[in-house]
Amino acid sequence: MTDYSSSQKKYQPRTMLTRLEEHASQIYTLELFRKVQAQIRREALHYVQSVIDDNINRVFMLDCYALEKGNAQVSCAKMVPQICCSCLHFETFGIPCGHLFHIAKVEGFTSIPNTLSYVNGRRGRKFHMSLM
Repeated sequence: MTDYSSSQKKYQPRTMLTRLEEHASQIYTLELFRKVQAQIRREALHYVQSVIDDNINRVFMLDCYALEKGNAQVSCAKMVPQICCSCLHFETFGIPCGHLFHIAKVEGFTSIPNTLSYVNGRRGRKFHMSLM
């Protein structure tokens, strides 16, 4: 008997970023995967307005084609696979935002970095909580 079960079904691509979507289907539970899939679809609403490149980071200024508030700043570290967004969607909801997926597409990512997946949302892992 396992401590964790998932009703994850066979992966069916629904976006243009099939490699990232397939990787998400392998690491997230079905419930979170559907939310991630929605964010992958939202990446097409964004475009890079400008890029600031230094020796440590590449910072992308994004804007949105839609009328909604879509301005964001995404920072990619060059030395380690780390990416973060000013909208704080990942920090708030535990899944990458459309801004991050847009930059993942621009940068040619084929998988979601480990830094963008919390332990409790990953398939095959138990939620761990410690009381101090």
